[in-house]
Amino acid sequence: MTARSASNDRDRAIKQFARQHLSGPNQDLYEQMLVTLCRLARDGADRGDVKLLHKSLAELRYAMKVFAPYRETRKVSIFGSSRTPEGHPDYQAAVEFARGMCESGWMVITGAGDGIMKAGHGGAGAEASFGVAIRLPFEQRTNDIIAEDPKLVNFR
Repeated sequence: MTARSASNDRDRAIKQFARQHLSGPNQDLYEQMLVTLCRLARDGADRGDVKLLHKSLAELRYAMKVFAPYRETRKVSIFGSSRTPEGHPDYQAAVEFARGMCESGWMVITGAGDGIMKAGHGGAGAEASFGVAIRLPFEQRTNDIIAEDPKLVNFR
């Protein structure tokens, strides 16, 4: 069997699989993803790299699921130090900014830590907040406003 005929066989099998299991408006993209996956295996990708790709895809899929019900709602990201104390003028400014954005119909996205991130959640309230946290061994915990909220997404 030549490389070309093997490739053609693979493409036919992917199309058949996609027709049976992945139909819909994104079928062509799912097919392309499967081809990329086959190429990754063919290229002999390192297990660590494959684990990284798998975890990334799983985390992104979950994040899209969390954000999907709010697709039509505009969002603003608030960035700032997790070490800004609650009494600091920057903390208060973040609370007021988030509150104003929420009153204007926007939702707030922060990194889910303390400091400015907690201020953003505090100003908007949990119902209008998303937390997007990256788990790091040396960082603080998730802030108490978003910690148990279904709109918290954790990445590694």
